Amino acid sequence: MHIKDFVSGSLAGACGVAVGYPLDTVKVRIQTQKQFTGIWQCAAETFSKEGVHGFFKGLSLPITTISMTSSVVFGTYRNCLQCLSQARGGGPNTKPEVFLSGMLAGIAQTSVMSPGDIVKVRLQCQTESKRGGTNMPKPSLGCCDAGRWNIRNGRLDFRNAHGRDQSPAAGGWGAGDEALQGLHPLHH
Repeated sequence: MHIKDFVSGSLAGACGVAVGYPLDTVKVRIQTQKQFTGIWQCAAETFSKEGVHGFFKGLSLPITTISMTSSVVFGTYRNCLQCLSQARGGGPNTKPEVFLSGMLAGIAQTSVMSPGDIVKVRLQCQTESKRGGTNMPKPSLGCCDAGRWNIRNGRLDFRNAHGRDQSPAAGGWGAGDEALQGLHPLHH
């Protein structure tokens, strides 16, 4: 078992979330709320009404879940490659093995990530401010409240996420392997 792949995946996931989360919040708001007409209008309105905090609502859940799922993806991928190579008697992995390992890593990722992603989107769609004031709506929900709401209302259905996510994962690992093949041969 390659522990360094699990650790590397976790760190990579946390860094990716921290950098991309503000744009993800803008994207989700544009997709789910009619008052936003474009990227700049949504970003400006979010900043003016909610401050910087508005771009990071619900960040704790994805930074935790994506760190965990990236760890699972990196570790699953590497360990699948190793098991398949050993089952064959050793040597470099074949392209079907890389594809299969990527697909299995995608299945593992989707199974862990989808419930948390549903909660994250619910938190991102809240536009209330935490600044307070006499005419301000109540503060936004936390991830535990949003998770309980989703469970009570049957919103954790993620059957379609497997088909959406695992095929690109397998293709991505396969394409990445193909692109790097000439630069650095895989030795597992």
